[in-house]
Amino acid sequence: VWDPLEQAWEAGFAAVEAYREAKGDALVPQSHVTADGLRLGTWVDRQRKARRKGELSGAPWAVVRLGAPGVLQGRRRGGGCAL
Repeated sequence: VWDPLEQAWEAGFAAVEAYREAKGDALVPQSHVTADGLRLGTWVDRQRKARRKGELSGAPWAVVRLGAPGVLQGRRRGGGCAL
């Protein structure tokens, strides 16, 4: 990955995939922070909001991956965000 923004996005998406593997879902609590310090709950919430506002249009690779079934479904009770 050559673009620093894309690299950061890929790190966030990889963390979501690791969370999903460990927990069985991608309902990341808003307060969840990964072992390496990534505020994953906040990252998920930002991606969901950006997609809803159409702000991911400049990053077609992100739109496609976030548009997959089961991704960016919105909030769940208890403050978690589905990605």
